[in-house]
Order: sequence, then C-alpha cells, then structure tokens
Amino acid sequence: MTNVNYHTLATTFARALKVTIADQNRVLIANLPTRDFSLKAPLSLILVEDEGEYRAELPEVELYAFAGSEWEAIGELLEEFVDLCKEILPKRDVELGASAKRWKHFLASIVK
Repeated sequence: MTNVNYHTLATTFARALKVTIADQNRVLIANLPTRDFSLKAPLSLILVEDEGEYRAELPEVELYAFAGSEWEAIGELLEEFVDLCKEILPKRDVELGASAKRWKHFLASIVK
C-alpha cells in the first residue's frame, strides 16, 4: 500500500462510525479510499473478531477480508470494493453473470 493510499485510508477510518446492530459489529464508511468513486450513502460493513483475527464483510457483493487488526481488515475490504467497482460498473449487463449483475446493481445504487 502506498503512503498516499495509507493516508487516504487513515482519513476514511477517522470518519468511520462503529455501531452494533442485531449483535453484529458494523462499521459505517462515509468515504472510499479513491477519487474515482464516492458513496451516495454510508457503506455498512460487518466486522467480526475471531481468536485475534478480524474479518470485514460486505455480503451484498460477497467481499471478505481478513487481517490482524480491524482497521487493516476494513482497509483491505475497501480496496477490494474499489477494485470491484472498477471491474464491474463499466460493463454492460449482458457481459455479466447472474451474481455479477446483482453486484453491479448494488454498486450502482451506492456508488457514484
């Protein structure tokens, strides 16, 4: 991760709000670590700790990231989220499978 990306992620984390909803730790993300996309609404990530390892999840697009700290897991997941946006959003629906179409529609609803 470059210093610029790290700084952007640190800024994003400083703006994240950690809440508990239905016994799940959720992190609400207001900004993405890129200038290519922005969020229309906060992105709700699930954060799970298991025996000292953290897992960040975004089940709507089947993204999962594992790391030794919660912020590293969130950072990895956000990088994967941005990569998915770059890969899927430009494509036409006919170029995508059923899962990817659902992901594209979710991404389009939350990303501009």
